[in-house]
Amino acid sequence: PDWLKTGYIYQIQPRAFTHEGTIKAATRKLPLVKDAGATVVYLMPVNVLDDETEHLDPVARQFKQPKGFYRTKDYFNTDPEFGTNEDRREFVREAHRLGMKVIFDLVYYHCGPNAVFLKEHPDWVLRKADGSPEVVAKSFPVPKLNFASRGLRDHLIDVMVREARDFGVDGFRTDMSDSVPLDFWAEARAAVERVKPDVAMLAEGTRPANLEQVFDANYGHFTSREGLMPVLYGGRLLKYIIEPGMGKEGALSFRQMFEKEFGAIPKDGLLVNFTENHDTANEGFADRAEKILGHANQAAGLAVIFALPGVPMVYNGQEICDESRHSIFGRMGIDWSKAATPAAVERMRILRELARLRATHPALTSSNIRWVENDRPKEVVSFVREDGTDRVRFLANLSAAPVKVTVAGRETLALAPWQYVFD
Repeated sequence: PDWLKTGYIYQIQPRAFTHEGTIKAATRKLPLVKDAGATVVYLMPVNVLDDETEHLDPVARQFKQPKGFYRTKDYFNTDPEFGTNEDRREFVREAHRLGMKVIFDLVYYHCGPNAVFLKEHPDWVLRKADGSPEVVAKSFPVPKLNFASRGLRDHLIDVMVREARDFGVDGFRTDMSDSVPLDFWAEARAAVERVKPDVAMLAEGTRPANLEQVFDANYGHFTSREGLMPVLYGGRLLKYIIEPGMGKEGALSFRQMFEKEFGAIPKDGLLVNFTENHDTANEGFADRAEKILGHANQAAGLAVIFALPGVPMVYNGQEICDESRHSIFGRMGIDWSKAATPAAVERMRILRELARLRATHPALTSSNIRWVENDRPKEVVSFVREDGTDRVRFLANLSAAPVKVTVAGRETLALAPWQYVFD
């Protein structure tokens, strides 16, 4: 749908977004999200979370908090920690009143060890020969769902239809999408479209077939996590995210990753591009990029994701240059007291301007991109976006040093560290 193609997504992690950590508190802050220029709000899972303590991953055990966002116990109801089903409905209503769409999260590859349906329907999870559940991994010991079960499929599709019909949600972000059979997603989408014809579906996956058959967008995993983020981090390694060798050619490595991923998807397919999300901002990784790399670095990264084909996604707090560590288990949240600092005011201005550019230039929401060669390819990215008579050129110095760069063999520009230009 056009609302996704031309939009920009703001991700809310409830335990970080407000001091209270509730849906009601998040609803009160939605005007700020609107003020940052966002058009789509993505709310992380707030269904009833599993509080089982025997099968915990190491980080959950460290925080003595079993209720991770991705251990679902009851798909139909809201966890009391966050509020009620009516609170979720009001969240959607307020977002709609402000002119924004809403996306809910679906965790369908696995469930919590004490999922409410397991006693009555033990066949809804995959089982080993001894009858014990198959789990995702030793480090994440939660049962895999069994999509050979017709009952399970109907249950999960009912959840989606209900959220579209009764909660008014406009779309879904699907966790670990590529591990769930594509024919299930196709069946589910067809059911939802009967009540919400312009529904959007985002795959947290890289399978090109997602975009040929079911989904509107894939996560730009290679573009963002293996392409752009290693360049922004300047070689600093983040366990599970930035590994040795990633980004070694600087901006050129980013371009190569983007071309590989974008070239593999259908012509009008979308990638969701980002510089941070709940996986990279949490307690298990390095300090926040904003803290260790600086505001100009992160502003340049945001400019890139708004300039590329696809849909930009901003993680909560980036609009005020948040440096706080977050947690998907504990209450480690955004320091909103910094919202009035000069850096935060400037970041809000930048995001509003980036949003305005996307809203006023059809070229930036098209699928067209033409790379323009320059003589500093390891530091500078340069490309043109075109749609009919609309044309936008983008350049960015993705390095911590000033550069003089000659573009297309005829124009020489001086770019400060992390400087970007739309013209």
